[in-house]
Amino acid sequence: MTSLQLAQFRHARHYRDLLRGLNKLYKDGGLALNIGLERFDQEFANIQTAQAWASSQADDDDEAASLCSSFSRAGASLLNLRLPLAERLRWIERGLFSAKRLGQRQEEGYHLMDLGMAYAARGEIRRAVEFHEQALQIQRELGDRQGRSAILAMLTCD
Repeated sequence: MTSLQLAQFRHARHYRDLLRGLNKLYKDGGLALNIGLERFDQEFANIQTAQAWASSQADDDDEAASLCSSFSRAGASLLNLRLPLAERLRWIERGLFSAKRLGQRQEEGYHLMDLGMAYAARGEIRRAVEFHEQALQIQRELGDRQGRSAILAMLTCD
């Protein structure tokens, strides 16, 4: 890895970790919620640049693919609130691609679940159910009863 690539990787990892922390603040509520939102808005350009770099490298670099897979999950609550749906879908789809490429079945299931929720929000219920069913199959394979319960609950809402 060249020094430039290393710097870009560190940048992406830093902003993924920052996104995760800000998402936690937001979910904690109260004053923390406002701090999380404010900092997210201040740092979004850097977060977006970091995710775009990880996404652009994910086809050829396992570490970048792992980062790419984790971005949409790290900031799920904030991204659902702040990103336009089309952009949110792109982040999740790239995360799904990366998880599949790396053989990360658990992450693949989470991305499929997130895609289902995003398509449901878009009003594409049939497509949402298809993604939820794929996620459910993965949760069955992995023996994740809690994950299966969450997906089944979503399917009853779709």
